[in-house]
Amino acid sequence: APLASDDDEDLEDDDGEEAPFVLLHGDLLAKDGVLLWKGRWKLAGDTESMEFQLSCPLPSEGNGTHPPSGLQWEGFFVMKSDKEEGGKSKIEEKEVTLQFTPGGDADSNYTVSGTGCNDLGRFTINGTYKPSDRHL
Repeated sequence: APLASDDDEDLEDDDGEEAPFVLLHGDLLAKDGVLLWKGRWKLAGDTESMEFQLSCPLPSEGNGTHPPSGLQWEGFFVMKSDKEEGGKSKIEEKEVTLQFTPGGDADSNYTVSGTGCNDLGRFTINGTYKPSDRHL
């Protein structure tokens, strides 16, 4: 299920404009002591997607299948830019916190919520994590 920057409310950015609805699809992996969420993102309604990646240290008790909540993630996403060579720019993500709450369904899925910020402003994340295929 997609994660999005919208939680069914009219979000506004710092300038009072409506915030865009963003879809993220990726996989959660545990590798070399790090939890890594990487995949593709796009604005709702767009057909072209771009790369994103977030990571955080893997707690000693974690295995990446059932992720712990409240960890601080950081990373980046790539977006189109008329000002950058190659037509793309890399935007740093920081102060991203994700909460994984067991969904109580037969598939053992998790409800995911979180917040973060980047050079474009603050954002919220809402979605689903499916441990069976590690799709977030």
